[in-house]
Amino acid sequence: MEPHTDHLAKAAAGLRLLDDPDRHPWPIVAQAAAEVPRHVYRALLALKAYDELTPVDQVAMCSALAEGHVIGDHARSAPTARLYARLDHLADECAHFGAECDPSMSWRFDPKRGTQLDRAVDHLTVYAALDPVWQAQVIDRLTPPRELSTRLMRALRYVAPPTPQPRPALDEVLTEAVEHMGRDEVQGTATATATAQDLVGRLSRMPQEWQLHVMRRLDLGATPLDAISSAAMARNLVHHRLGLDGWQAPTAALPPTS
Repeated sequence: MEPHTDHLAKAAAGLRLLDDPDRHPWPIVAQAAAEVPRHVYRALLALKAYDELTPVDQVAMCSALAEGHVIGDHARSAPTARLYARLDHLADECAHFGAECDPSMSWRFDPKRGTQLDRAVDHLTVYAALDPVWQAQVIDRLTPPRELSTRLMRALRYVAPPTPQPRPALDEVLTEAVEHMGRDEVQGTATATATAQDLVGRLSRMPQEWQLHVMRRLDLGATPLDAISSAAMARNLVHHRLGLDGWQAPTAALPPTS
């Protein structure tokens, strides 16, 4: 059996666990979450396909590796609602890269993924053209009220957090910001929270490929705190190689974090 075939078979088996996690013990699910992206990554390496990925897809693969690593670290602890919520996106990303390796196998992932990347480019172009005060307003509008306290409650799996108010869509928030800025309305850092202003700074210091990754996550419904913090965590983890043999950092997307 070719090395990539073995890795893809193991990835497909792990994805079957991630597709229906409630039917399996949490430690097994968490272990699968850690192993599936590693098998997919190694298959890409074996096929010499990793360097053929766009920088944005290299970032997505790195993010999946880091996400799986974090979930796997919680294999021995009680699972939380937030960990379960992260499984769907992880499985979708890994299935996409599995299809990149061997499209003849049965992989289940969102067929609109390519459109998501196109939208991320459009959203980042609009966001980057805003003044920093309006960028902070965008981040503020996308942040649910009491997000920090809600995240603490989610850490307890059997405590249901308050039902959040519907979050406005990224398209809507960006369009409003452009219109307000065009009318020279005074708004921005005076009303944006300190957290929003900090997140704007953190996002601006990321390479463009990681900024696009964040925009895609925001468009999919992630909060700014989750999307930006997860990207920063992923950059840090993959920079330290996660103990992977044959690790290759993204060719253009992952400069040293020091």
